[in-house]
Amino acid sequence: MAVVTLQENNHIVIVDLKAGTVATHFSAGTVDLAAIDSERDKVINLTGALNDVPREPDAVAWLDEERFVTANEGDLAGGSRGFSVFRTNGTVLYDSGADLEHLAARVGHYPEKRAGKKDNEPEGVAVATFGEDRLIFVGSERANFIAVYADKPSGPELVQVLPVGVGPEGILPIPARGLVVVASEVDSAEDGVRSTIAVFALADGEPSYPDIVSEVDAAKGGVPITWGALSGLAGDPNDASRVYAVHDSFYGDSRIYTVDVSSRPARIVAELPLKKDGSPVAYDLEGISVAGDGGFWLVSEGHPGRELDNLLVKVAPDGTIEREITLPDAIAGRAARFGFEGVAEVGNGADARVFVAVQRTWNDDPKNHARIAVYDPASDSWGFLFYPLDEPESPAGGWVASARSWPSRARSSPSWSATTRADRTPPSSGSIWWMLRA
Repeated sequence: MAVVTLQENNHIVIVDLKAGTVATHFSAGTVDLAAIDSERDKVINLTGALNDVPREPDAVAWLDEERFVTANEGDLAGGSRGFSVFRTNGTVLYDSGADLEHLAARVGHYPEKRAGKKDNEPEGVAVATFGEDRLIFVGSERANFIAVYADKPSGPELVQVLPVGVGPEGILPIPARGLVVVASEVDSAEDGVRSTIAVFALADGEPSYPDIVSEVDAAKGGVPITWGALSGLAGDPNDASRVYAVHDSFYGDSRIYTVDVSSRPARIVAELPLKKDGSPVAYDLEGISVAGDGGFWLVSEGHPGRELDNLLVKVAPDGTIEREITLPDAIAGRAARFGFEGVAEVGNGADARVFVAVQRTWNDDPKNHARIAVYDPASDSWGFLFYPLDEPESPAGGWVASARSWPSRARSSPSWSATTRADRTPPSSGSIWWMLRA
């Protein structure tokens, strides 16, 4: 027997290959989706819903002689954002609902620009047996990962998330060699993205991905804390197991994330939305530092071409914006495209200073020098330091450079590191997947 999906018709056909006839056919059906992001607005908001969404399956793979699994990418009006397990008589045994969408949000892969369409678009699917485990590989074209599930009597159980190139399409398990190969189609040299082939090998041990995941937020009905594009990180001076992070302007609602780095992988355990006069704000946050009063210092990168100021932002412990501090006009007028990037508070009380790193040389700065802006909260004044830059050493001609000197006071701070493991339910063999690097 062969199973064929008719995506645009939202239909499935079972073909008797020996007889050369259609054994049966049936609709792929529809799905009601809840707790999803259904609007493209630069905010991952898992409170939306869609009803009667046609599955419109793309790839299909046999689980056994009586069951098969479909990746429900969608093409016309459909795309149910997940995958389904069918019997050959058309009975739906399992549907993932919003699970793939929530998984993408937990691991920082959520494709918010696709929220108003077909979202993560599960396109590829493959099934193979490795040892005692029957594994299902589901490829998310827009979230750029492969979700690996173990086929269990109670339904598919998540094993691991595998990061791949942009736009995964083909999935080829090779059980005899303990491998699975993934082909990603997007090839855009002007954007620095090329098509790739990723090879993963089965091995015992701990996987190296993901490095960080988010917890489920019980206060929001059990959906995950949503995150992505993390751009700044700061340690908690009173708790070595806790750090704080922010995201940049890819998302439209600025917030501070609390990250527990005592676990593996690190876990985002809380989020603090930022508000100004009671309303959400949208900065291009690039740096964060814990303030001596328990609040935070943030920096938002400016862009002269878009009339956006470089801002030093003081935030209260509850997320309220207390102050937006700009540079003196004479200095702000020299700003170039690359602005405020990092921030750190040094000292206490009247001796406190806030150091702000400017990413690149601005107009009229000394040649091959970058500046550090120094803000004095007590006097509400700015000072500036310059440091020389080494010549770029990137073999590809990139502009990454290194500082030779640091002409400012500094204090020591604790460092931390963590290894990672996947948040998973392991297969019965206890094996996991490792990525091979050529």
